[in-house]
Amino acid sequence: MATKINKLAFIQAYKKAYYKVFTKENIYSTFKGADLVPFNPEVVLLKLNIKLCTPTPPIQEPTL
Repeated sequence: MATKINKLAFIQAYKKAYYKVFTKENIYSTFKGADLVPFNPEVVLLKLNIKLCTPTPPIQEPTL
């Protein structure tokens, strides 16, 4: 069921929802769920499947 909502009603509803959702507790639990609390970026980096490599430098022609 689709319902139309005007811009003013949307902004008012958005503001009310924003203040209910973006609480200190919700933000903290989100960071904790991502293993960022206590701050330990190594935990997150270990979950990434990244293979670092150093590019081979170009061959330089000898100069006279």
